[in-house]
Amino acid sequence: MLEGSLTNRILERQSNDEVKVGMGATIYWFSDRSACTIIEVKSKCKIVIQKDRAIRLDSRGMSEEQDYKFERDENGQIYECYCRKGVWKTQDKQRVVIGKRDCYYDFSI
Repeated sequence: MLEGSLTNRILERQSNDEVKVGMGATIYWFSDRSACTIIEVKSKCKIVIQKDRAIRLDSRGMSEEQDYKFERDENGQIYECYCRKGVWKTQDKQRVVIGKRDCYYDFSI
């Protein structure tokens, strides 16, 4: 059964084999997305990411079309992630895509 945003379920299927400190990452929640930065590579299948500061650029209010710029946030939440069969996840089992930063806030929930 499909849960959450269809857009998130499609986007989270992307993968990236190479991970390096400083690369972007996106955590896919139920329908929201959070931009992050890789801050530590512990092994080929274990990394640490930190949530970035997402600054909204548009003035569309509670729109589904949202534009952001991202800045590193030294105080952002930290997540340890692992990879199994090419799929990255947080310890809470949230899907993570490596190599891009994206942010979305679902105002309808």
